[in-house]
Amino acid sequence: MPENSLSPFGNPEGARADLEEVARGFVDFGDHLVWKGLATKPNDLRARVFVGKKGSGKTLYLRRAHDFVAAQQDNLYAGSINDNAPLTQEIIRISRFFKKHELRETWCQLWRKAIIRSAVSHIINNEILVSQVGDKLCCSFRSNYSEILYDTEETRYPSGIFDELGSILQKNFTRNSILKYVTNTKWGQLETEVAIALKKCKPVCLYMDGIDDHFQHAPMYWLECQIGLFNAIMSLLRDQNLGGRLHVTVAIRDVVRLKILQTEHNLRNFEEEHIRVLKWDVRSISYLLSEKVKKLNNELFHSYDGSKSINSWLGLSEFENKKRNKKEKIESYLLRHTRLLPRDVVTMGNVLCQELQRLKWFPEVYTLPEAIKRGVSFAAREFGKEQLQICGTHLATDMSPTKFEHKDYEKFLGTDEYKANLADKIKAYISSFKKDRFTRSVLLRQEELAKEYFDEGSDIINVLWLNGMLGYADSSDNSGIVVFYSDDGGPEFKLPRDKKEYAFHSCLIDATGIQPSGNPVLQQGVIL
Repeated sequence: MPENSLSPFGNPEGARADLEEVARGFVDFGDHLVWKGLATKPNDLRARVFVGKKGSGKTLYLRRAHDFVAAQQDNLYAGSINDNAPLTQEIIRISRFFKKHELRETWCQLWRKAIIRSAVSHIINNEILVSQVGDKLCCSFRSNYSEILYDTEETRYPSGIFDELGSILQKNFTRNSILKYVTNTKWGQLETEVAIALKKCKPVCLYMDGIDDHFQHAPMYWLECQIGLFNAIMSLLRDQNLGGRLHVTVAIRDVVRLKILQTEHNLRNFEEEHIRVLKWDVRSISYLLSEKVKKLNNELFHSYDGSKSINSWLGLSEFENKKRNKKEKIESYLLRHTRLLPRDVVTMGNVLCQELQRLKWFPEVYTLPEAIKRGVSFAAREFGKEQLQICGTHLATDMSPTKFEHKDYEKFLGTDEYKANLADKIKAYISSFKKDRFTRSVLLRQEELAKEYFDEGSDIINVLWLNGMLGYADSSDNSGIVVFYSDDGGPEFKLPRDKKEYAFHSCLIDATGIQPSGNPVLQQGVIL
């Protein structure tokens, strides 16, 4: 990494990071049996769906997979990563044509058609694929399916799945036209010919990213759309004629998988080898942090002694928390202020490197512990603010449009004013707890108070639980360990209401103004 880099830990945004820089800074998790989805190799073609929280590295894993396939030109064909998702207004318009029990199946059908159309556009517009498939089939695609492929005769460039879906939505303005389009009898014949073409050419790999970038604009509508996409990809995998030759890889938000698990529990193990959940915990994120520190240049260490550890990097082994009157291991202090996400580790690492360099230039301004506290507090405040927005988005996905008049549907467009208002309400509600630790009686009382902040039927307590911002203490040893939500078969989808003590995530202290109380809030798996 360049010595003058402003980001010694790397770029926290996977979509913008240079791939060579990514390769240098990437931390490999070698054992799949231990690390599961985190150990996914770029050459693993079984991985079709990367699932994770915002900041979990979905885009990074997707880009690595695409880069590997793109380099295998003799054996595999890789389309460009398509990240141009349809307009939110189009998603809302189509969604309002159908009742909820119809919507997921409709989206599944629409996504499947978009995938097939995209595959055809690559087959007939790439010289290598055309030579392998033959002119006869390519001419058939161009001339025999114009009513479902539209402008194939004029199309001369491969088209992504997002682009094809957008084209379908723009040309179908009514419920009837959509149903007529997806049930057109020519689709069966077209899929048969696509399967024949794929057997003649090398496997075609298509990639989709960025779909959750638009999630906050209309979360309720985008959620159903993304569930339809997930179902379409899983259905395609089971297709004996297409599944082995047409590879579609996508990155989706964890809330999509969460909603699927809540309604279709058999999907917990469904096609598990194709679904790579980027699940980070204390152990994996601790390993990531220590490996990132090892890659730092020597001059970035506060007390370099020949070894590269977190202690030598920051110059401390313990941090004295004066507000709690406790000493903490420095690693525990850092990690409990993150959401156990790689983006948080990279962001906090970059901030702390800047604080340490500033301290070298201005040692008279503040002490080493003060510099570390400044950096951690700044990063934690940003994590907390972002998580309040994410909780607001989640809360909106649970709100039913039947509760509002037709003219009020703009709420779900995710306007800046609406998003800011919802996040501010959540912040004010959390602030009303006063402290980061509280008893069961306080929780139940505050649950009643929530009715004054949020619409009827909203369950802010469980939204905070499912997003890892609220947990419960389940220990009598005074360790400070708090159980937060995990979707690995552990705690339920609803926060248990029978515990003696509950606690907020540490990043909310800086983001909402609640005060630390008692032991530091440590997450499960921390090494005391």
